[in-house]
Amino acid sequence: QLKWSPDLLRENPVTIIIPTKNRSDLLQKCLASLERTVDAAYVNVIVVDDFSDEESTRNYLKQLGSRTRLRCRVIQPRSPAVEFNFSQLINEGVAAAKTPLVLLLNNDTEALSAGWLEEMVGWMSIKDIGAVGAKLLYPDNTIQHAGVIVGSHGGLADHIFRGLHKDVIGFNFLTHAARNVSAVTGACMLTSRAAFDDVGGFDQDTFGMEYNDI
Repeated sequence: QLKWSPDLLRENPVTIIIPTKNRSDLLQKCLASLERTVDAAYVNVIVVDDFSDEESTRNYLKQLGSRTRLRCRVIQPRSPAVEFNFSQLINEGVAAAKTPLVLLLNNDTEALSAGWLEEMVGWMSIKDIGAVGAKLLYPDNTIQHAGVIVGSHGGLADHIFRGLHKDVIGFNFLTHAARNVSAVTGACMLTSRAAFDDVGGFDQDTFGMEYNDI
């Protein structure tokens, strides 16, 4: 694997976009993990609140700006959706970002160790890379996501290596190696604002996603 210079993050600051609704317990763990693992000088966070109605969550969001060492602000969609619309929340968050790079991140994820964002930014610096994903693990240390490919699941898209333990080497070390895939999950995806805008953002009318307690 390559060792990326931390200067790349300094030259390409990142806004982390986190859509959320209620479940402040998940958001607190997510943000705490970011505080431990990312350089606050070059990273800020936008929490896109889908009109949380839990009092504890609303109180937490009101105080969020002063409760984390990361620059963090909370926004809400310009208009409430009839039902949970992940694509709309992401589009609103990216529109509010001011940095050249944006990281889409689910509120139930936790970063494990420092350096993960620098590595993603490093791969994003290569010409013609549109998006960079991360290997995501379940709590039992088995793989949830390590890239999506088309063809292995009856010709359909599928998450490869799902269910394997994180320490399994696998064929040609592919469970550990950075590589090209057909797609990466929006649960943890780094891209540029320019690329996001070029494709018109997420299709919030056709692919809003059903509410799944994000």
